[in-house]
Amino acid sequence: MDKMGFKFFKKLLYFIILLFFIFLFCPKAEAQNNDEYIKNFTSQINIQKDGSIEVSESIDYYFPESKHGIYRKIPIIYQESENKYFKLDLSDVKITDETGVEVPFTETQSGSNLEIKIGDVDKTVSGEKKYNIQYQIIGAINRFSDNDELYWNVTGFDWPVNILEVNAEVLLPKEAVSASTQAKCFTGNYGSKDENCTNSVKNEKITFKTNEKYLTIVVGFLKGVVTISERQYVSKPSSGLAVKRYENWWFFLLPLLVFGFLLYKFLQIGRDPFQIKTIAPEFAAPKDLKPAEIGVIFDEKADPEDLTSTIIDFAVRGFLKIKEEKKGFWGGKDYTLIKDKAPTGLTDFEQKFYDVLFEVRTSIKLSEIREEMAKEQKNIKDSLYNGLIKNGYFPSNPEKVRQKYLWAGIIISFFIPAFIFTTFSISLNISIGLVAALFIIFSKLMPRRTQKGVEALGKILGFKEFISKAEKYRSQWAEKENIFEDYLPYAIVFGVTEKWAKTFENIYKEPPEWYEGNWSTFNTIVFVHSLNSFSSSVSSVSAGAAGGSSGFSGGGGFSGGGFGGGGGGSW
Repeated sequence: MDKMGFKFFKKLLYFIILLFFIFLFCPKAEAQNNDEYIKNFTSQINIQKDGSIEVSESIDYYFPESKHGIYRKIPIIYQESENKYFKLDLSDVKITDETGVEVPFTETQSGSNLEIKIGDVDKTVSGEKKYNIQYQIIGAINRFSDNDELYWNVTGFDWPVNILEVNAEVLLPKEAVSASTQAKCFTGNYGSKDENCTNSVKNEKITFKTNEKYLTIVVGFLKGVVTISERQYVSKPSSGLAVKRYENWWFFLLPLLVFGFLLYKFLQIGRDPFQIKTIAPEFAAPKDLKPAEIGVIFDEKADPEDLTSTIIDFAVRGFLKIKEEKKGFWGGKDYTLIKDKAPTGLTDFEQKFYDVLFEVRTSIKLSEIREEMAKEQKNIKDSLYNGLIKNGYFPSNPEKVRQKYLWAGIIISFFIPAFIFTTFSISLNISIGLVAALFIIFSKLMPRRTQKGVEALGKILGFKEFISKAEKYRSQWAEKENIFEDYLPYAIVFGVTEKWAKTFENIYKEPPEWYEGNWSTFNTIVFVHSLNSFSSSVSSVSAGAAGGSSGFSGGGGFSGGGFGGGGGGSW
C-alpha cells in the first residue's frame, strides 16, 4: 500500500469507529435578514392508545412587512406501492396565538393536502407572531414485526422561508415504553440521509432538535399497546419460531474480514485514478458539459437539483418559459412550464427529459406531471449516466455501483431477524449488523471517475469556487452580459444560489424574460427564493409520495419519509 493509500486507510478507519458513537452537532448560526423567516418551529405529538395522534405545532413567524397571517399545508392523502391511495383522518383543528386567543382560519382540501389559511382578511400583522396549530390525525401509526412506529415529517419541504430552529417532542402512552424504545431523525431535502439533529429518549418523552431547515423523525415503541387503524393492506404476522441462545466472540472476526475485503476492493477499483492537489478558480463552465452532467461529475449522483438545473437551463436557452401561479386564495404555488422555441443541440438525456415535458403538449403544470415523471425518471437518469460513460467521464454507472453494494448490505441485514428468532446470539447479530453497515457505507465510496472525469472535476471545483465567491472575482464577470442568468443553473447544481443572487442584488434589476413571477419590483434575492420554491416542487414531483415504510430497517430512513410534511407560507 502506498503512502496515500495508508493515509486514506487511517482516515477511513477513524470514520468507521466514529460511526459507533453518538455525537452532538454544533448548531449552525444562520444570519437573519429583513426577509420573512420562522424563528422556531416546535411540534408536540401525543400518541394516544386508540391509534390517533394529537399534534400541536408552535410556529414563531417573523413578518418584515404587514401580512394577514400564514397558511399551513398538511398532506392527508398518500399513495401505496400498488397504485392505491389512502386518506388519513385529520380533524379538531384549532388555532391560537401566543396569548391563547383563538385565531380565525379556514380549511379546504387541495389535491392531496389539507390547506389551513390562518388570519383575518380585515386585519394585518407584522414583526414576530406565534401561531399554535392543533389537530388530530388517525392512521399515522405503522405496525411492523418487532415494533410500532411513528414516522413523521415535522416541517415539510414546501416553505419559501428559512427555518432557523426545529424542535419536536413525542409523548408515548406509558404502557408503550420499554427498553426497546428507539428514536432517529433526518435533516436536509427530500431523500437526504443526513442526521444533523439530536434526539433524547427519557421514558415516555422523546425529544428532537436541529438547526437545519427541515426535520423528519422516527420513533419505534412497544408493539400492541396502540390500536392500529385498518387500511387496505394486511399486517405481516409475527414469527413464532423456537429460540436458542449461542454466543461466541469469534463472530466479530467476520466484520473485520469483510472490512479488509471492502477496503481492498476500494483501493483496487473504487478510488479515482488520482487526487486533485490544487484548485484554481475557473471563470466559465467546463466546455461541452451541461449543468446536470456537471452535477453528476461533482457528486457522482443524479439529484433532483440536477433536474431543476436542466429545466432552468432549458429556459435560459429559450426552449421553455416558467409561469409562477397561486393555488386559489390559499397562497400556495404551482408552476406552469410553457414550450417556447424548438430546442437544438440537446444531448440524449436532455431530449428524453424535454420529451417527457412537451412531446404531446405545449404546456404542463408541475403538479400534474407526478405520475409521468415517476415512470420516466429512471430512464432519464440512466440516459444522463450513459452519456457521461460514453464520453469517458465514468467507467460505469455510479448509481448501479452504489446499488450493488447497498443491496448487499440490505440483504445481509435481513438475516438479523432470522437469527434473532432461531439462534438468539447477541454477538452474531451485532456482527451481521456491522457487516451490513460496512456494505452500506462502502456503497457511497465505490463509484469512481476516469482520469478524464477527475480532470473535469478539477475544473468543476474551480468553477464552483468562482460561483461561490463571485464578488471576489468581480473583474472576471463585470463585463459579461447576462452572466447572472447564464450561470444560474450551475449555482443550483452547486447549492449556492443564495450567494450567487447576493452578488447581483443591486446590479441585476430586470426579471428574466423566461420567468413570470408575482412581484412588484424585481430583486435577485426574492427571485432566488421563488426558484427555491420551484426547486422544492420539482424535487417533490421527481420523488413521489411516501407513507407505509419503516424509518429504521434496511437503512431505509430518510428526510421526508413517512407521514406529515407539507409546508406553508404567508398571505
